[in-house]
Amino acid sequence: MTSVVKKNRTFFPGWEGLFEDDFFSRDLLPTDWTPAVNVKDEDKAYHVELAVPGYSREDFDVSMERGMLLVHAEHKEETEEEKKKYTRREFHFESFTRSFKLPEDVKPDSIKANYKDGVLRIDLEKRAEKMPERKRIEVK
Repeated sequence: MTSVVKKNRTFFPGWEGLFEDDFFSRDLLPTDWTPAVNVKDEDKAYHVELAVPGYSREDFDVSMERGMLLVHAEHKEETEEEKKKYTRREFHFESFTRSFKLPEDVKPDSIKANYKDGVLRIDLEKRAEKMPERKRIEVK
């Protein structure tokens, strides 16, 4: 019987191959980032808060479609440093999309969004009358 032993040359799980020849063919870090979300249900409204520091108002696209609240953002950051013999340019792109099924008692025309201090807050006003959970309908 022969035993096969594979040597792990890295101290960080998931980073195998980072320092091998295929450096550019692998993603170095996961890119599926989504912001933390708080949802508050109050008497007259719902409040959705997303923690997204470093973004600007122009980075966000908030919309409602087919009973879903959609939040999409793209953020681009570039820096450039010029010295005598070289130019160093670094850039970073980040985006995310979150979707939330809206409750039936939300007024679609009253949805408002505000971005301040790294928090995107979306206020969803409730209708005064709630849809009954069950209603018997007479067949004529």
